[in-house]
Parts: sequence; C-alpha cells; structure tokens
Amino acid sequence: MLVSRADGVMWRADAAWSLWHAVTMSTEEPEEHVRVAVGDDPPIDVAERLAAFMAARGVATERVDDDLRVGGAGFMLAPRVIEIDWMKDGRVHALSIVRIRHHSLFPVGVFEYQHGVGADLGKALEHGLTSWADLDLPALLDATRPQPQQCSVMEMELPAKDGRPAYKRRLVFGPPARLRAAGAPAESAGDEEHCFCPCCLTTQSFDAFRPLIESQGTYGLRLYAARDGAGQPSADCRVNGQDFTPGKEALTAYAARWPFHGVEFRKQYVVIL
Repeated sequence: MLVSRADGVMWRADAAWSLWHAVTMSTEEPEEHVRVAVGDDPPIDVAERLAAFMAARGVATERVDDDLRVGGAGFMLAPRVIEIDWMKDGRVHALSIVRIRHHSLFPVGVFEYQHGVGADLGKALEHGLTSWADLDLPALLDATRPQPQQCSVMEMELPAKDGRPAYKRRLVFGPPARLRAAGAPAESAGDEEHCFCPCCLTTQSFDAFRPLIESQGTYGLRLYAARDGAGQPSADCRVNGQDFTPGKEALTAYAARWPFHGVEFRKQYVVIL
C-alpha cells in the first residue's frame, strides 16, 4: 500500500510499485509528487534534483515552494514524479513531468513528460530530467533572448493575408538527439536525404506544422521519429504537451524515407513564436 508519510513523502515499502493514482486510486488523472521514496531509501526531492542538474549546466534557479524560478528568463518550472515501475531486467523506469509557465510565452502553461531508466530511482530520474535539461531547456531559454546562445533559429516573414498585416515568426530549434545502429555508415551527399541537421525534423514535416507557424501563438513542439530493426517507422508528436496527430503522421512518413541502416531515432524540442 502506498501511503503519505507525516513529512509529505510518498512512500511504499515493497519493490514493485507505481505512483499512478497514488493515494486516491481513482480513474482520474494521475497524481503528481515532489518527494518520493522507496523502501528504506532516503526520499528524493525532484525539484531539488532538477535544480542541481540545471546548475551543472550554468542555469541558476530559485526555489519557490515546490517550484523553480529560472533567473532572468522568466520561467516557472514545476517538476513532478508521476509513475515508477520496475522493468523485467531489474532496472527502474520513472515517468516525470515538467510544467512550464512564462508570463508572455506560455501564460497558461505547457508541459512535457520525461521517461528515464536507471539502476535505481535516483538514476532513472536523472536520466529523464537531464535529457530535458539538455534538449528542451536550451530552446526555451533561447526563445526568451533577442539573439540565441545555444540553438539554431529560423526567422520567417509572412505576408499580409485576410486583413491581417505582414508579421514575423521565429522557430528555435533545440539540440537534436540522434541514435543510430552501431556500424551504420556515415551519410554523404549521395544519400537519399541530406545529412541530418537541427531543422530537418521540422522542415521535412513542414506542412503538418504550417497552421502553427502561420498562426500567432507560441508553441512548444516535441518531435520524435524512429525506425526499428525491421525498417518499421514510428513517431510521436506533441504540441504544448498535447498529442498532435498531423505531426505524428508527417514524422512517421519522414522516418520511412530515411536510408535504412538499422535501428535509429531522432528527437528534438522546437519553440515556435
């Protein structure tokens, strides 16, 4: 049984457990927790962990209750743990979420999930949260700056249309992550596609994102495309944390066009503003 201790830490004594529907055991949305512990292990404060990972990357934060304020960037971050499971090989899988608010970019708030795997709960959370700090955070920070410091940027001038005056849009491409099968040959100019660059996931799926680009809102895009060892493509796409089917379909089609060199995935966070 999962219980709430007097110190507010969510805790369970046995080894096979999940935080899904932690206390109420309801069929509604899963609860989110800041402090978690398993068995006799010391509790882990996920906000404290994320602050440490960001500090290691030169990004200062200030603790505000259970959230983090990011220096002069204007972001408020709410990192939480949702679910923890033991995998068949004995490793831990942790599902966390980072909720993001910004007074002008994301006044309503957006979110992204992180999946992490490790030898224990701490390592699993580190895997997921450092991936967010390395891939998502640079794009978010550069979206608040007049000139980017870490990311590639595409600027577009859109013409007047339907009574709306001409306006500019900017796409901030976070660092792309890529995994390819060991021994895959290096790409060359003779490949069916050009070498993978920070804009590819977006530009190769441009029509799917055109309505977002031509609108005047701010959007955080999670882009993921993959192909398995049998050549079967798959993808995932979310906009401001919500599933975005047109993007998923376009990214799946893009992955199907890759020269086949075995298992491969490509992942990126992009901000449109």
